[in-house]
Amino acid sequence: MPVPQPTVPAIPGSATALASSALSGFSFPLVWLDNAATTQKPQSVIDRLSYFYAHENSNVHRAAHEMAARATDAYESAREKVRRFLNASAAREIVFVRGTTEGINLVAQSWGRQNIRKDDEIVITWLEHHANIVPWQMLCSEKEARLRVAPVDDGGQVILERVPGLRIIGKAREKAGVLSFVIDGIRTGEIGDYLNRDGIAVRAGHHCAQPIHRRFGLESTVRASLARYNTCEDLDALVEALQRLQLARRNRN
Repeated sequence: MPVPQPTVPAIPGSATALASSALSGFSFPLVWLDNAATTQKPQSVIDRLSYFYAHENSNVHRAAHEMAARATDAYESAREKVRRFLNASAAREIVFVRGTTEGINLVAQSWGRQNIRKDDEIVITWLEHHANIVPWQMLCSEKEARLRVAPVDDGGQVILERVPGLRIIGKAREKAGVLSFVIDGIRTGEIGDYLNRDGIAVRAGHHCAQPIHRRFGLESTVRASLARYNTCEDLDALVEALQRLQLARRNRN
């Protein structure tokens, strides 16, 4: 017998739980530009998870009691929804993983071990996150295959030139929603700290991508990563904060 599903009101993807919240101790709303590390959850997702823990919390595919049936139905219903969204031919093609790192390792350790042979070549680029380097290094070592690294040039397109001395790092024409930059004469850690005091969350460091940093002669950058719920006002807040930082530095000197 089908298990009744909860009624959770549809909420637009841009309506995240943090959309209207202010950081504790600050009078301004949070500007979240660290989406490459963690994306904020739409309120509808939070509501659905809360319903699960209150009404369906049980292991899936592991028991015959009512709670397990509810959990399993909800789990497989989600798989089918993803299948339809991706237009996959069968639900069994949808494999849930905890994140990109686990997904890459799963491919390397399953498909890779079955198909990679001695002297085969695996090609990556200087752009890769460590999570897309180490699994292939390990597989090549195990299978006596060759890891090839494609070089990266300086070409591409750029925005955000309203801040003097700011350099965008990585200007690929088909660039995704990740913006890495440095400002001449200001340490990346100082930039990150200053933006944090203005309620703007970015990342400062090498972002587990040291090969591409060294390709550009750098050890660290500031990274602002965008998601569908970010707005033009978020980017304006970033630019204005960087301009204030530069002004403060000039006045200090």
